Amino acid sequence: MRCPKCHNVIHYSDMPNKDDLVCTMCRNPMVPTAQDVLQEGMFQIAREVRPTQVKLAQDVERVFRKKEGATLLAEGGTGIGKSFAYLIPALLSSNSGRIVISTAKKALQHQLAGSANKPGDIPFLLERMNVRRKFALYKGNSNYACWHLEEEVSAGMEREAYKKFIQVSKGGGIPADLANWPGPKPSWWHKVTVENCVRRNSCPDSSRCRVIPKDYDILVVNHHILSIDLLSAEGLPGRLLGYYDTLIVDEAHNLPDAFRSIHTQSISPTYVENQKARFKRDNATHSVLADSGITTTKNILLKYENLDSAVNSLLLAAYKAAEDQNGTISDTAPLMDSFKDVTESLGSLTTTFESLFEYAEKAYADNQSFSGGSLTPGKLHAVMARVRRYTRSLERIRALLLELEREATFDDHVPRGKFLVIHNDDGLHAKPLMVGELMKPPMQRMRHKIITSATLAQGGNFEYTKSLFGVDEAVERIYDSPFDTKTQSVLYMPTDIITPQHQNTDRRDEWIEAISEEIYNITTELDGNVFVLFSARGDMNEVEEYVGDRLQDAGLNLVVQEDNADHSESEYRNNPKSVLFGLKSFWEGVDIPGDKLRGVIIPKLPFPYAGDPIMRALDKKLGREFFSKVYIPLMMIDLKQGVGRLLRSKDDRGLLAILDPRAWTGSTKKHRSIMVKIKAALEAEWQGRYGGEKFYGYGRLISTDLNQVNMTNDFTTAISFAKQLLTGVKHVP
Repeated sequence: MRCPKCHNVIHYSDMPNKDDLVCTMCRNPMVPTAQDVLQEGMFQIAREVRPTQVKLAQDVERVFRKKEGATLLAEGGTGIGKSFAYLIPALLSSNSGRIVISTAKKALQHQLAGSANKPGDIPFLLERMNVRRKFALYKGNSNYACWHLEEEVSAGMEREAYKKFIQVSKGGGIPADLANWPGPKPSWWHKVTVENCVRRNSCPDSSRCRVIPKDYDILVVNHHILSIDLLSAEGLPGRLLGYYDTLIVDEAHNLPDAFRSIHTQSISPTYVENQKARFKRDNATHSVLADSGITTTKNILLKYENLDSAVNSLLLAAYKAAEDQNGTISDTAPLMDSFKDVTESLGSLTTTFESLFEYAEKAYADNQSFSGGSLTPGKLHAVMARVRRYTRSLERIRALLLELEREATFDDHVPRGKFLVIHNDDGLHAKPLMVGELMKPPMQRMRHKIITSATLAQGGNFEYTKSLFGVDEAVERIYDSPFDTKTQSVLYMPTDIITPQHQNTDRRDEWIEAISEEIYNITTELDGNVFVLFSARGDMNEVEEYVGDRLQDAGLNLVVQEDNADHSESEYRNNPKSVLFGLKSFWEGVDIPGDKLRGVIIPKLPFPYAGDPIMRALDKKLGREFFSKVYIPLMMIDLKQGVGRLLRSKDDRGLLAILDPRAWTGSTKKHRSIMVKIKAALEAEWQGRYGGEKFYGYGRLISTDLNQVNMTNDFTTAISFAKQLLTGVKHVP
């Protein structure tokens, strides 16, 4: 307990009167601390004391005590209980103010805020600690259905299901959330979302059909929503979510990619043509247009054709301006000649749709109907929503033009460089390049920032994370996982496999054969229940072709990831002796406890694709620092996430295998000579953590950050030790 007046501190267990929690020195009411809750048993919340959880919570407390603000970068290993560690201090502190919590995965959002079937951490803690704050899970508008757009759903069983869905929401006074829809996402859902709201200021249900974020003290959002809020039109945070004092970012390693994705502006060669085709089929809008007398359907189609021609001219200019085969455009000035035609066509079409919307809006307000009564007010409402969608599609083109125009602004002949302009087969794109430069101004406006993940540091260093988040100064902490790798896992890293070979190289087949044989031997020895995590689909397909039939013949159920990762995960879970060949979506966020996951194999270190335009541009911008400051940190984040799939609880046991010899040697330039030294050193006793002298280059970083006690390059030793660990493991079906 802590006295806010005289700062006297007394542990809850030492309080003389637990019914009267006042300061023994000044008689002022005492305030609970995280230690009281997580270690001393106050409120009966903690089921067990986790030392690293208590330490993290105490560091979060210190952030809130600094009224001027502070930033905590916290890497917390799996199993320490990060959510309670940041929630309890945040909810107890009077200095935390309004709070926004951002996560990457829906599972964590529902864990925090709750769902229809299960209460969440936040309501549980608020009730137990008797704290009164309003909270909500806020998703993007595309997740909520408008209560007045049933005309957009085809008549029949689907419309009846939609009407029933809306009635349930109305009756409960809750948003019509897609998460509560009874079945898979309908194909027409995009037509009925509140993105299409046309009466926000006049509709009596506008405050109930969606979550109004500014009405809540605590908001749980995803990284895409946060990214929109951080970089609003005014360049200041809070336009979408309202002002907030505290930002907590969980699963923080995913935020920079989400930020880059949400602020990428693109247009494809067929974009305008597709919008034109959609309008051409829209007979209801044609009817309103004819009654309005504003223009004709034929004239709007002609305007679309003019816009399509202007956009294609812009794309042609971009193609010519492309600097190399990857399509990077370093100078957007040659594109400016095409801007005039695109801008004029956009303006003409936008003005027409705005006039049509105003006409329909007035007619709706006057309760008019059209076309002999066949176009009712309900259908008119749907037409208004469609016109809004047409306008939004034009705004996407305008947003791209704005970024291109900004990139054409030079200071002393040096481009601004915050966005990378790319032309490829998919069209023209403006992508954020230096994410940290864009995130820094809004991040500085928030007083308290808690940035946490299981993978933030590399070799105990947070410099890369700080650069991504635009953070200059921060408290940096690493909290070890409570799992004991000495008794729970063994890491096998063979030294006699050649380094990974790219497609169409001379030794590609040799490498595929080598890793395939290792995968076969490991999975059969463990009798299945193994993840094999690939970083490239081409690698996965070739290994499947080489060894897939043999795995099936050995009695193992091979699951190769499909486009629907959830289906692949379900097949793996529901079948015995499964071996999963998975891609990016299985490197993180997948929780398979117990005997159902005995091994994780990583055939190749997950370096980013070097030919990616963002990587090439960063390489050019940073020079020699690129490899150490960007390329290695990105690889380590993914590697630690993949390795983290194995141990998800204190009962888990198994084998980790990294089949890439660069985990020992780092760069491949001196691979052979280094391997001779490593093999000589490995003749000594293997058990026990290796000293740095047995690793070279970034291999030292890998050996340190994976925090594995038991390492070996010998297959027989690894399998024998793994089987010893697996003895007595509690089976989880």
